[in-house]
Amino acid sequence: MFSSAPATLALQALGERDAKLEPAFLHAVQIARYIDGRDTARKEDVAKVAVAVAGENGIDLTAEDFADRLRSDAELRQRTLDRIEASQGRMNQLGIRGVPQLVAVIDGKPTALDGQILYHGPDRLIAAIEDLTVTA
Repeated sequence: MFSSAPATLALQALGERDAKLEPAFLHAVQIARYIDGRDTARKEDVAKVAVAVAGENGIDLTAEDFADRLRSDAELRQRTLDRIEASQGRMNQLGIRGVPQLVAVIDGKPTALDGQILYHGPDRLIAAIEDLTVTA
């Protein structure tokens, strides 16, 4: 059974330390799950990934303490739920569903891009964003 809850909690916790950790963590947790075959539905496995990402960015954490925080920090859980609700609200406003999703903000106007573009490499993504700027 798969749950993204531990990874979502870890994303929030790391992002509160330093926002630049979020994309690095997302990348690392995807590799852990889909390449290394780790069970990222387990808080202990997610904590190991999060601690590695933090360490690569000069932040010293322990996997045991981080996993404990994922299990027991009610305030972190609430902030994570608030973030999910806000994201779902923005998705509803844009009429988009599912993941992955990508929203580009051009001249203050959010525009949804087909999330599948994320699987075709950076050049295709940049071209899609440039297309939006030409039509904006």
